[in-house]
Formats: sequence, structure tokens, C-alpha cells
Amino acid sequence: MNDKSLKDNLGQNTESLDGQATQVVVESGAEIAAFLVSEVAESIIQAALATLGWELVKYSCDKPYVRPGAGVSVGYFVTARASDKEFSTYLTASTEKVDNTSAVLTFTDPEGIVQDPIYVWQFPHDPALPALAQATNTAAMREVWPERENIAARVVVYRPTRRAVVEYSENGVPFGFGKVMHPPKARDLLRRTQTVAQGSSPVPPIIYSNDDGLLVSAVAQGSPLSNTIAFDPDHAIGLIGKLEDALDALPDEVAQLDKHPSWTDRIDSYGGSAAELMPAYADDIHRVIAWVKSVVSAPGKPADVATHGDFFEANVLIDVDDTLTFIDLDHVGPGKRNDDWGCMLAHVSVLPFLLESQWVVAESDEPFRERLEKLNPGGMRCSYYPRSEEVLEAWCQYLEQRTDPVDLYARAAAVTLSMASNADVNQAPREAEARMRRVLWWMERAQGLESAQRLEAGR
Repeated sequence: MNDKSLKDNLGQNTESLDGQATQVVVESGAEIAAFLVSEVAESIIQAALATLGWELVKYSCDKPYVRPGAGVSVGYFVTARASDKEFSTYLTASTEKVDNTSAVLTFTDPEGIVQDPIYVWQFPHDPALPALAQATNTAAMREVWPERENIAARVVVYRPTRRAVVEYSENGVPFGFGKVMHPPKARDLLRRTQTVAQGSSPVPPIIYSNDDGLLVSAVAQGSPLSNTIAFDPDHAIGLIGKLEDALDALPDEVAQLDKHPSWTDRIDSYGGSAAELMPAYADDIHRVIAWVKSVVSAPGKPADVATHGDFFEANVLIDVDDTLTFIDLDHVGPGKRNDDWGCMLAHVSVLPFLLESQWVVAESDEPFRERLEKLNPGGMRCSYYPRSEEVLEAWCQYLEQRTDPVDLYARAAAVTLSMASNADVNQAPREAEARMRRVLWWMERAQGLESAQRLEAGR
């Protein structure tokens, strides 16, 4: 990245985009995202680069991030030219409300196609993530660990205005993962992590934190549970009991922390976003929402317990001796045990639909080939997870004997709907529809159990 930055070169700026031919006002998140990845993106990028004396060579759009009621952010991978030299940088355009600092350009659309201001900044000067510049600056992080040699910082995840994850390595060997968040959230995560550490559930220790929103944890031992599902599904099937024990080992103090809204609490928001993305399923989505609300609000639910809050295969590490470690403890706190189980089942249930470019046709004799055909016409599945459906079914059958399965599947449906609401309908439309069909599958499975229970009760 060039040494110049928006922060170093810009004061308070307000620029106007070139007028567009249409007079249609876009209002929904999906429409704003489509607008920001259209040809107007070139005007935004050119105007931003021009303030630095740079020229646009080429660009490509990153994935849009739509937050219902908050705004839309789109990143751009940019190749620019200055002084006859080409270099790469990353810009973000966002309609989220952010502090209009000196690092931020503010655009207004005179045609009113997008009515909210469009804020633009250059990575890493995200106005909502004040720690990002330090966290991604290798020289700055060397000062944190002066005893370490050849430190390198690598950005693993960046969600504009929300969060980033940075991997830190010494001589090429990772030793820490940094989370960059809004400062209050970082303080809250530190408190939650320290609370979990009071119990017997293994968690990576915190090795650095600051007041700007950076929290670095030591690298945990083991590989993601998703790897076991992919490469050793028979072993994965047998791990469900260990997963249950690990959840039960969360200390009671976790249940006394502040409660985060569950997926069922936010189902209206997820449903609204999913209906925007896939309007053909709007009626189905309304049915799912009504059904989930009816199930989870029924009397007789168990009391809240200590929960992980984001319990899925990427957030559970398994070592060679089957020791489990929890990571990403942002949402630990009180909740229903079925929220954790529903989260896990929902995520495993969409593994067959990941990465459309890696899809293959399931063999005719594969278990659950007919189910895959219903969920994804053509019986296509991700080549990386040839037997994930077997793992899913085994875990479902285990949990049906341990908890209220109808409540469990209602919560799994809510989590799956949240993933459908964030699907990329432009780049992966078939994956998006497969996720939506899985939502309906959860409801159908639960309703089938309800019918069987009623028949049994009537005998």
C-alpha cells in the first residue's frame, strides 16, 4: 500500500457524484448494495483518488455488507497510479453512520438515488475501528512484543465499520489472533473471556489489549471442527457427546453476564433482509417467522443457562487428543441450550452449499442423495464436505433424545435464516436459495415430529 493515506491527505471533504440518468430512489439495503457495485463505483473511486493526486487504473468490488436499519458497506480492491508507479489499495464506501473524521470523504448524490451520505475511506482508516491502523501496522505491533523476532501482521477478516481479525506471526509461525472492534465491545469481550476462563472449558489466554478496541488472544491448540467433519466424518459423528460436555463445563458465572439477543429474538430483522434478497420466498419467510415465534414463546421452556452464543464448527477447535477449545467468545452469556445446539446444526446444515465453484454432483448411492436433490436441485454439494449430511443427521438424532426437538429445530431455522439473509445472491445465487430451502426443511422436519407426537398422544 502506498505510504499516503486519506487520513494524511484529506481535510473535511464533500464531493458530488456525477449525475445518473435514472430518477428512481433506492431505499432497501439490497438496492443500495446493487447501486454501490454498479458503474457508479468508478465515479466514487475516481473522486476519492483524485483528492490524493492519484489515478485509477482498475478496480473490482468486494462483497457488499448489508446491515438492516444501519446501512450498506462495499469494499473495492483498487489499483492506482501516482508518479508513474502503480500500487494496490482498498477503499470502502458506506452509508452507515460514522464519524466524519479527516480520514473520511463524504459524497452526496445530487440525483437522490441514494439519499443517505456515502462515506469513503482508505484501509486501514476505518472511522468506526480506531485500533485498526495500529493492529495492521507491523512496526507498531513490534513495540508491543519487543522480545519477538520478525513479527508479521496479516489481515484475515475485515468487515467495514464492524470488526477485523488480524493474525500475528513470529518467523512465520502464528502466535496470536487480534480482534479489532468498537472499543466498548472489546472491553465487553475481555470481561466475557475472563469469566469463561474461570471454568474448566479451555480458552486461549489474552496476551494484549488496548483501549482503542484491540484484543489479542494466543493461538489456540487444535484445528477447527469443520476439518474433522470434512476429513474424518465418522470421528465427527462421535464427538457430539464431547461437545455436550464442553458446553456443560461453562462456569455458572457466564449465566450472570449481560444477555445478547438470540437469533430468534432477531428473526424479524433476518426475515426482512432475506425477503429483500429473495422476494420469491417472501411468503415462506413470513410462515417461518410466525412458526418460530409460536414455538419459542410456548410455555414450559427451561431456564437460561451458560451458553457460548456463537457455537458452530469454526469456533470449536479439536486437538489430537480430542481436547476441545472454544474461540470467539463475544456472545457468551445466558441463553437457552438449544440456541447453542441450533447454531451448530444450522451451520453444519449449510456446509454442502458452500463455494459454488467447488460443487460436484453427489453420487446416486450417497446417503441422503434424495435430500440433497430437494435442497439443491441437481443433487449438487460442496466437494469439501462429502459426508456432512451424515454428520448432521447423526447429531440431530442424538439431540432429539436429549432436548425438545421442535424447539431445537425452530432455533436452527432462525440461525439458518440469518445466514440466508446475508447470502450473496449476485455471486452465489444457488447457494442463497439452498440456504433458504434448508430453512424450510428445518420447519418441515419439526412439524413432522409434531404430527407424530400428536398421533402418539391420541393412541
